[in-house]
Amino acid sequence: MRFIRYIFFCLALILWVACGSDKGIKEILSEADSLVQSNPDSAFTLLESVEELDVLSDDVFAEWCLSNANVRDLLRKDPLSINYMSRAFNYFKESGKINEQARMGMFLGHAYTAAQERDKAMNIYLTALDLADRSQDYNLAGYINTYLADLYKSEEKYTQAKEKYKEATIYFEKAKNLRSRIIATNNMGFMNFLIDKTDNSALNYYLLSDSLALHLNDSVVLSMVSNRIGLLYSSNGDFNQAEKYLLKSIAYCNTGNTGNHIALSVLYLQQGKIEKSRDFLNKASLAETDPQAKTGLIYQQYLLEKGTENWEKALEYYEVSQAYVDSVRSIQAKTNLLEVEKKYTTVKIKNENNLLRLKSQRYFLSLVLIVAICLLLIVVFQLIMRRKDRKIRYKNRFFIRKICRLLNNNLNCDKWRQNSVKRNMSCLIEESRCRSIISYLKSRISP
Repeated sequence: MRFIRYIFFCLALILWVACGSDKGIKEILSEADSLVQSNPDSAFTLLESVEELDVLSDDVFAEWCLSNANVRDLLRKDPLSINYMSRAFNYFKESGKINEQARMGMFLGHAYTAAQERDKAMNIYLTALDLADRSQDYNLAGYINTYLADLYKSEEKYTQAKEKYKEATIYFEKAKNLRSRIIATNNMGFMNFLIDKTDNSALNYYLLSDSLALHLNDSVVLSMVSNRIGLLYSSNGDFNQAEKYLLKSIAYCNTGNTGNHIALSVLYLQQGKIEKSRDFLNKASLAETDPQAKTGLIYQQYLLEKGTENWEKALEYYEVSQAYVDSVRSIQAKTNLLEVEKKYTTVKIKNENNLLRLKSQRYFLSLVLIVAICLLLIVVFQLIMRRKDRKIRYKNRFFIRKICRLLNNNLNCDKWRQNSVKRNMSCLIEESRCRSIISYLKSRISP
């Protein structure tokens, strides 16, 4: 029993050493999961605080990747590296649930897409779609179809993109996700427009999206659908309907209307309404915060003033646009430098973590080896002690038998002696009797 207790103690020690380092990470993952829906920014900060990822166990690392990728998707941030996502996906393929495999596959597809590896992204998306369909996660399957459609659209394969958006609407309908279904239907109309600009089927898809969006009562979706309808009417030359829907799109949503302002500016310019065109282009420029996009808008203002032969204003906008171009180039150069530094730092940290991992593995293996040697010594010691114990017990039994035999012999000798004494006494008594009888007879015979 003592030997068994030693073994259990050593095993518990090994498990404690192996799992103790991951305990804190699991607590962070649990806390981050509770914050994902209510406060995704805090969840992201928590997850990014985890360091030395390469030394984590496979299961904890995979859970961290899944949580981090999910938060990044919600916040529209760049995906994790392909190496991280591939390692996590391979773990879930071996040990995870089918739904976890599907989700991890989708996020790995995002990583491949960000790295411009579209063929690999397509293959992993198709694998994830099959897994999502088998697990009956129709909402996830719908999203994966939209990502596949986006890939086809980027390759200008509009027919295939339309089919994928159509499949997405079917899945979203099964999942009762009306908002995503409306967006997918709207994208079907856009693909139809790109396939054949003379076909009016695109308008039918847009109007269907509009009728569904009215039931949803989502201002952002209503604004998007109205924008698409307005742009379609504008391309068909129906300026009145285009103006109506573009203004309606602005009315639905007070933010993110740069596209509507530009579209109305172009619309009024085509109609010769220069002041209105100038006004909406100015609104778009003032509302835009992205330096690169603002540069393009200021350049459009320059072209507008140049077209109206307002040379003083055109020169002013041209100089401002050039200043923005220089600023954007400087920012891009700094950004590229920062990205290079970040990549170098990431690779350096990864190499350092790999060295730490190797060291920790060596320490762990050394500990296991020491424990194994100790266990072996305990086993050998136990075997030697048992062998000695058996010898001692055997000798004890031998001596006990010998003593018992001697005692038996002594007892037999005592009995023989007693019997001999008894016999001698009997003989003496008989002899005495005989002598007495003889004496008596002699006395009778003599005169």
